[in-house]
Amino acid sequence: MTDVAMQDGEPKPLPALREELTILPASADHFGRPRWMIYDPVRHCYFSIGEQMFRALNAWGSGTAEALALALKPSGSAPDSTPHQDAASLGMARAEAALAFVAKNELIKPAMDAEGHAERWRKGRKSLLSYATHGYLFFKIPLLRPDAFLRWSYPAMTMFFARWFHITLFVAAALALYLTSRQWDVFVHTLLNFFSVEGFIYYGLALVGVKVLHELGHAFTAIRYGCRVPTMGVAFMVLMPLLYTDVTDAWKLQDKRKRLCINAAGICVELAIAVIATLMWTFLSDGPLRVVCFFVATVSWAMSLFVNLNPFMKFDGYHLAADALGIANLQGRSSALARWWMRKVLFGIEPDRAEPFQTAMRGDLITYAICMRIYRIFLLLVIYLLVYHLAFKALGIVLFVVEILFFIALPIWREMRVWWAERTVIWRQKRGRHTLLITAFLATLCFIPFGTKMRLPAVLESAQPTIIFAPEAAQMRAVHVQNGDLVQRGDVLFELHSDTLAFDVAQAEARHDLQRVLLSRQAVQATARAQRLVLEGEFRAATERLDGLKKQQQRLVIRAGFSGVITDVPPGLMPGVFVSQSNPLARLHDPRRQQIIGYLPEEGVERYRSGAAHFVPQNVFWPSLTASYLDRETTGIEVLSHLELASLHGGAIEVEPEAGGGKQLVPTKGHYRLRYAPVVEDQGTVGEGIGTLLVDAKRKSIATRLVERVVFVLRRESGF
Repeated sequence: MTDVAMQDGEPKPLPALREELTILPASADHFGRPRWMIYDPVRHCYFSIGEQMFRALNAWGSGTAEALALALKPSGSAPDSTPHQDAASLGMARAEAALAFVAKNELIKPAMDAEGHAERWRKGRKSLLSYATHGYLFFKIPLLRPDAFLRWSYPAMTMFFARWFHITLFVAAALALYLTSRQWDVFVHTLLNFFSVEGFIYYGLALVGVKVLHELGHAFTAIRYGCRVPTMGVAFMVLMPLLYTDVTDAWKLQDKRKRLCINAAGICVELAIAVIATLMWTFLSDGPLRVVCFFVATVSWAMSLFVNLNPFMKFDGYHLAADALGIANLQGRSSALARWWMRKVLFGIEPDRAEPFQTAMRGDLITYAICMRIYRIFLLLVIYLLVYHLAFKALGIVLFVVEILFFIALPIWREMRVWWAERTVIWRQKRGRHTLLITAFLATLCFIPFGTKMRLPAVLESAQPTIIFAPEAAQMRAVHVQNGDLVQRGDVLFELHSDTLAFDVAQAEARHDLQRVLLSRQAVQATARAQRLVLEGEFRAATERLDGLKKQQQRLVIRAGFSGVITDVPPGLMPGVFVSQSNPLARLHDPRRQQIIGYLPEEGVERYRSGAAHFVPQNVFWPSLTASYLDRETTGIEVLSHLELASLHGGAIEVEPEAGGGKQLVPTKGHYRLRYAPVVEDQGTVGEGIGTLLVDAKRKSIATRLVERVVFVLRRESGF
């Protein structure tokens, strides 16, 4: 603060205020207390002040800091005083605050030589690093000084402020929405057809036209209420151009409704354009004009509802919210209140520096500040993901790290410095001691090495599964198993039926019966021995054929050759379906000949330890298995052979399609294949399936893992 004590027994004179400053009355704040505005014509900016600062400026002519403090001394009990403050010390504190305000905001005449000006300029100049990391986030380029033109052309625009125009527009909006709903399928189909490079170009042209009219809406409304519009130009937010209009003069309006009208004018213009373009689209036939109306309508609706009304960025929605609540500098004040609330919740302290708000208003502002912070973090992530993918990777990563440091790490560091400065007060509070102890405990846990297991995606499979085929083309009569069933040796799996084979069996039985009858007759009749031998041979042939056909028919009843697990039963396999000999019906896995294939990520190689492991199947009805180590491949896999573990199929391994349009899947990061043998004695039978392999690993703290993970990702993505 500025020192107002006497120097060498002489009263300290007050610095002279700038003569060009103007004090204007302003609308009351949200408590109904009077406010004023200080207008700086050189910088074309306004400063909102309260009753205390207004009294200080009125008493500035007293000439000395002591006289100013005397003028600001309260006559009775002041609301901002404490029991330990007397009126004199409170007046001195108010004088110091007033001096600090005018000095900080450069409202006093400069009293320094050229060297002093140069030093001040050097201190206020941003560093090269600050320009490199933040200069591209937001900057303005003024292009026009439109005030004279706007005042000259305003009479032609008065019709748009008339009540009859607003009523007509409201009726047109209802009609446009109704007619569009009757053609909604056509509207949506048209929208999807223009998601192309050519469509985006047309959308860009429509956006430029709509935004020009948007800014003219702000400008003409400001002229309507007697405000000056000094500049219009282009602002760049993360190198994306945005038009802007300087309507700073709206702050001098005491009527809040007029300020709201100026702030909402751009949105109203866009909505009016959207209504007119939508209504024209419903009446026009297919052609270039209808396409133009479609582009203008969709751009206007989208920009008005999803961008300009956003209260978390300093667009029209933010200024509307600030004026509607009667709270200037909504973001800064809500953020300060949220920090106060956080200190109260964490440490139980009640800082007297918290700005007084009503209980309901306080909750709304805290909620707004939290939502704004979350929104900005996600917006930054999206922006730098775009930079990462559109520019070279190293630039995207550097910018991402820098902004994380500036927008997340630096605010956290500043808040922790406040906590450190208030450590004595915090420690005296019971909740503060609890919070500090819990925080210290959690921080300690982050640096304690623990975790002797790593969880790896894995597959349990048979080393040599038996594939079951139909013995011949036939029709399915019955299916007795499904995927995952445990079967015993000899159990019936499938029953097939062949009409051709059944016909051959019937013919063979008839021929066999005929040969038996003929042979029995020969036994009664005394015929030649040679003829009898022929009949006996034919009977034996018929019997052998019948036995062979019956054995072939018995093969249509497929049984399990050994005890195991059934997998890979086709989903469409059901009674009545015809199957061929070339298509497998199922796989039968022998649990005594299984293996576990696990995939070790590249960053886990250093921690991995071979030895006994534990496999936990994804199927909750199967028991877990202890597994013994077999081997590990020394080179990383090039393609993923177990597709069920791919992220595209819900697995844990991130993959991408093979380059060149191949059908194989390639892991996005290195993996090494591990092979284990399950120990199945006294653990039950487990079928083939995916699961998690728990393997031994070296102990490592959470902090170390986090640092190693970040370094690994940065090195991998940057290509260093």
